[in-house]
This record gives sequence, C-alpha cells and structure tokens, in this order.
Amino acid sequence: LLTALAGLTGLTPLTGQTVLSLTTKNIGLVRESRELDLKSGEQSVVLKNVAGQLIPSSVFTDGGGFEIVEQTFEARPRPEEQLLKRALNKKITLVHPEMGLIAGTLLSATPAMIVLRDSNGDYQMIPRSKALRVVIPAGETATRPLQMEPQLRWRLKTDRAGKKNFRLSYLTHGLNWSADYVALLSAREDKLRLSSRVTLENNSGRDYQQARIKLLAGDVNIEKIRGGRGYELRAMDRVLPAAGEKSFFDFHLYTINRSTDLPDGQSVQMPLFPEQVVAVTKRYRLYAERPDKVNVLLTFKNDKKSGPGRPLPAGKVRVFKEDEGEPVFIGEKSMDHTPRGAQVELVLGSAFDISASRQQRVERPAKNMERQRVSYTLHNHKKEAVRLEIWESFPNRTEVEVLKSDIEVTGIANGRIRMVMLLPANEKKEIHIDYQYKW
Repeated sequence: LLTALAGLTGLTPLTGQTVLSLTTKNIGLVRESRELDLKSGEQSVVLKNVAGQLIPSSVFTDGGGFEIVEQTFEARPRPEEQLLKRALNKKITLVHPEMGLIAGTLLSATPAMIVLRDSNGDYQMIPRSKALRVVIPAGETATRPLQMEPQLRWRLKTDRAGKKNFRLSYLTHGLNWSADYVALLSAREDKLRLSSRVTLENNSGRDYQQARIKLLAGDVNIEKIRGGRGYELRAMDRVLPAAGEKSFFDFHLYTINRSTDLPDGQSVQMPLFPEQVVAVTKRYRLYAERPDKVNVLLTFKNDKKSGPGRPLPAGKVRVFKEDEGEPVFIGEKSMDHTPRGAQVELVLGSAFDISASRQQRVERPAKNMERQRVSYTLHNHKKEAVRLEIWESFPNRTEVEVLKSDIEVTGIANGRIRMVMLLPANEKKEIHIDYQYKW
C-alpha cells in the first residue's frame, strides 16, 4: 500500500478491523489499524486506501511511537487533468473539429481553456469542449503511471526503527445512514407489527471490507471550517466501543451486530431491530388550518408496555393493513428521533367518510383583545361512531379563555385549544366554540 518513491519507507497492508461511525449528515468517522515499518529518524510515507472525501484537518492517530511533522492530502485527480499537468511546458497537439491540427507548447490548461504557444511564437487560446481532442506525445509524460487513488503523504520522525502498529482515524464526507420502518396494522386496527432497517450509503471514494458499523442518531452539529471547504463534526471526534444501543453524549449510538462490506458508490440495507408488536390507537383529528380535511392517525407510546420501548432513530414509517391475509399499503409518515416514553403520531391521510367545514366570526371588543366565534359542520358517513379531536389555533404569547364550547375542552397549550367529541354514525352535527385572547 506504499507508493514506492526514492528514499521513502513503506506501509504494510491493513491489519485489524475497520470501524465506521456514521451520522445522518453525510459525514462519518473511519477508524482502522495500520502498520508501519520505519527507520530511525525523519522519513516520508504515503498512505493509500483512504477515502477520497477525507477531511485532512480531522486526521489523528493512536499509538505508533512516531510524530507526524507534516501532512499532505492528495485527492484523486481526474486522469486527463493529471496528464495535462504533466505536459505543461511541453509540446502537444490539439485536434479541433473546425480548425484542424494545432501544435504548440502547453502553457495552461483549465477546465474552460487551453493556452498554447505555437511555432511562430503566437499564443493560441482554445476553449475546451467534448469535441476537442488532445494528443500528448509518447514518453515519460504520457506513460508514467497515473495516481488513481487518493492518498495521505506524511513526513514523520521516530527515535526507534521497526514495525509500528497504530490506529488511523479521520472524518470523511460521503458516509451516511438512514432508518426506515415497515408497520403492518392488524385487522382490528389496534396493533402494529413494527420492523426497522437501516440503509448505509458509501460515496466516500473507497471500499470498506468487513467493517464494524456504528450509527449515531440525533441532530449532530456540522460547521463549515472558515476559509475552506472542509467541515468539523462536533461531539463525535472519538466514538467508544459499544454493542447494541446506548446513550452517547446527547445522542444515541447503535451498533450493527455483524460486520459488513460497504463498496464505494453503493448502499446496503440490513435490519436494525427485531420485529415487535406495538399497541396503537386510531384517531381522527381536525385542524382549524385545514377544516375540510379530517386526518386519520395511528398513535402509540414508545414504552415497554405498548412497545417498542427503545430510542427510535428518525425515519420514514410505511404502514400496511391486512386484508384477507394480504398487506395493502395505507400511507406513510416521517418520524423524528423518538426517545423512550415519547408519543408517536403517524398521520396516514384524510378520512374518506368524514367531511367537515368551518366558519368563523371575529370581534374586537378591545384594542388588545380578539374574540373568535367558530362553528363546525361535521358529517360522519361511517357505520360506526368516531371519536373526533378538533384543534383550534391561536397566536403564541397571548392569554386565551374559552367562553363557550359545545364539546369537551381537553387542553390549552402551545398555540392550540384541544377539544374532543363523539360523532355518531351516519349523522350530521353542527357545533360552536367561542373563545378570546388578549395580548
């Protein structure tokens, strides 16, 4: 794994298992064992098989007994750009679709323009295009092996010669993970069979074989480094060994219980949790902002009694319902990171057989007061009664008082007046709510 350069000391192949710690922000930590065979004193080494999107400022090592005095990261350049760079101040030939052959000394090559000095001493500026062909004469410039992989170049020193084992760690863009859930609703609509899986994505610019995978769930802060294009990852510089799931800093860390290959440019899916049965409640809810749509929800509490009772990473939940032994897709909803004991609400769509409309009249009895007189017309076309929640909204930082309501008020908080009623089967009802708020 060493580029053989004169006077340089080489790296032996990788030893030990690679550990990948992924976030949901397209950035991850690579941690792996390496071995160096060093001479005493100062020397140079080149590390290959590193990620093409490696963040140089994040590199650190454990062990080894050496000091890195200088580091250079060489990203994987495009082969054509490498050849043009080598050909600077040398003679090349361009084959132009309209101008024919143009020969001269290459002075500059940018993605937009090639500049030559021809045999008359004139400067030729030729725009680059797909139709333009570049011919570089055979010789050292064109035939030397191209750098096809990114690499880290170190200048280091050590007092002792011999083989040095150490752990190399760095952050890289292009490593990401996401969670997805599949939920099968029972025929009685009171239980969900919930299973989860994760998708691991690798666009970092290298392959990983038989790596241990750790997944960090939570809103990790990523900041741009001033004056550069790199990024810093806070609260995750070093991830400690773990198994299963545990609290980690103010996040949650999940460890996949098997090693896996993660080739560059591919995604891999695997189970996260075993399937569990979760007790759910079906609800109907009407929001004042969309009074023509009655939302249908499935809700459950994330505790041991109802299930699953473990921190759930954010992801999309796709819900199916059994019909004569066959699943039918009935909706999907994205779920945020959910701690133990929190309520989960999955809005799956609008109820087909419940219609609603809303009217309001606004009064201003005082400069700092507004009074709302609201009426709803509700029609339940279903064969059974439904428990309907109605949520009115009001501006935050106001003092609210319900003056009159035909239905039960269950709470007033966070800009919402929450009410509930039983809407009989095959019946149309009109209800009224009066409330006022001050500021």
